[in-house]
Amino acid sequence: MDKYKGRAKSKIKKGGEKLRMLSQEEIEELGNQYTGKRIKVLEMPKDPHPVPTGTEGTCLMVDGAGQLIMKWDNGSTLSLLPGVDKFEIIALREDRDEQRV
Repeated sequence: MDKYKGRAKSKIKKGGEKLRMLSQEEIEELGNQYTGKRIKVLEMPKDPHPVPTGTEGTCLMVDGAGQLIMKWDNGSTLSLLPGVDKFEIIALREDRDEQRV
């Protein structure tokens, strides 16, 4: 029996610590939750060259290791790691304008 069936084949390392491998179902759930969403960085404590706090961007996809592939408004493409980096989903500008009406 393949002990890796349904599991990501690689582990993410950030700041020297190993994270557990995510199942394919967990990765798909992250993709459904974050892909296409606007995100604001609150903190990237383990990254030596983090995206500045408060930077906003769009999640393009979630890769096979569970990293959020980002396109930041400042031009950076540094990925986010759920469970390590702190961030929040923000409303799209149109959504915020509609809420003010």
